[in-house]
Amino acid sequence: MTRTAARSLPGPRPCVVLPGLMRRVSARLTARLAAWLTARATARATARATARATARATARATLVSLALAACGPTSDAPPRPSVLLLVVDTLRADHLGAYGYELDTSPQLDALAARGVLFEDCVAGSSWTLMSMVSLMTGQPLFADVWRVPERFPLLGERFAQAGYRTGAVVANSLLASEAGFGRGFDSFEVRQRRRPQWGAAEVTDRALAFLARQDQRPFLLWVHYLDPHHPYDPAQRPWARAPAEVLDAASLEGIRQARQALTDDERAALTGTLEQLAHDIDGYDGEILALDAQVGRLLTALEASGQLQQTIVVLASDHGESLYQRREHPARIEQLRSFRARKHEPPRLTDFVKGGHDHWLFEELLRTPLILAGPGLPEGRRVPALMRNLDLLPTLLGLAGLPPEGAGRDLSSALRGEAPVPPAPWVTAASGQGAAARLPSGAKVWLPTEEAAQRFGHEPLAFDLASDPGERHPRAVQGSASQLLDRLREARAADPFADWQGAGADAETLQRLRELGYLR
Repeated sequence: MTRTAARSLPGPRPCVVLPGLMRRVSARLTARLAAWLTARATARATARATARATARATARATLVSLALAACGPTSDAPPRPSVLLLVVDTLRADHLGAYGYELDTSPQLDALAARGVLFEDCVAGSSWTLMSMVSLMTGQPLFADVWRVPERFPLLGERFAQAGYRTGAVVANSLLASEAGFGRGFDSFEVRQRRRPQWGAAEVTDRALAFLARQDQRPFLLWVHYLDPHHPYDPAQRPWARAPAEVLDAASLEGIRQARQALTDDERAALTGTLEQLAHDIDGYDGEILALDAQVGRLLTALEASGQLQQTIVVLASDHGESLYQRREHPARIEQLRSFRARKHEPPRLTDFVKGGHDHWLFEELLRTPLILAGPGLPEGRRVPALMRNLDLLPTLLGLAGLPPEGAGRDLSSALRGEAPVPPAPWVTAASGQGAAARLPSGAKVWLPTEEAAQRFGHEPLAFDLASDPGERHPRAVQGSASQLLDRLREARAADPFADWQGAGADAETLQRLRELGYLR
């Protein structure tokens, strides 16, 4: 059949016309189409894998439930507690009253600490959400810059589902989506979709209360992930309006002064932003904590009114902290931002020269997070000074629920019940896309950049002594015991169980989410 004849047929045109059409499509459009098809195929494959994993977890949970029913109730076995896991994004420990903050930002969380166990020195697994939450939910340390959870690592939700728990999650951070693997094991998994409005703390609480209101005799695991106080700091009310000298210490002010001096005359003349605006940001951060605290109080009050609080272990944790203009920005980063502003024809900003938000650096203000546990079998008003890791949380919660502990972390359930002292972690590690850090209970700390960061930014290994330099202002030579710790960190990074996972790269959808949250420009 000739091409002309083919065109005269009714209905869809036969494929014989496509070569001519494709020759008219630009190379750029073809490449973009291929990228879109690849991203779509990857997302569909991930969704299918997640569905298979969830189905397996559900089947296992059904078998466990049937086995328990066949055995019948026993008078000796106490009922298993429910678990309410509250993860507050971007929450620094030292901005809560229970951790010594001078403002009354957290009356409800302070009350939770008073009736439970507070860890004074808890370290997150990363300075940004995805890596930190992969570590927390798997109980595994990691050093690879992963963007999804490998199927071979069971998650917290899967472990509790297998034990017959009713599982639910309400997640305001769109990075932690089902496509990234975080929905595995959850009967109900609600996550804010990327192109939808942000979920404030009130909406997250409403959704959590709806889950709790459903009648079910099984104990529950409910993961509630609040996004507040993530940037932008825009609380409905700002109870505080402090001067810069009240919120920025002398070292911070000196760093800002030095940053200004490093500018050219033209840059100083065009510079936008003031010290007062930095103080306004910090007041806004604290205001968001106060608003979040009220919503946590509303959730716990409803749980108590329903008669469930006494049988529920309540956990407060965070994925990472926040830089609040405490130190100068790295020179390489300043140059990046200068180029970025020039391309956008924007004037320089004061915030370009001091660290704000959270990035790939691993300073203590980004890693020190709150950790509080309260509930049946736990002592009231106990403070634990021992070094703690977020990755210890999964095995500890399993232990408190009477389930076999899993993961590489420590099961501290016996120690938390008062049956043994709480030992410090032998060491803690944290990682980001640009490096890894390790710390000992003594306060010795080292930072090891990736090869890419070393080549691109000139980063070098650093050593600190937190006992004498808690603000990490004075790096030391990497020698002696610090050199040994650095070697140990290198070995751990080389043995990273996530390093060979093929899903480590981010797809276009995830990259866009990262841009919206301020991680990428």
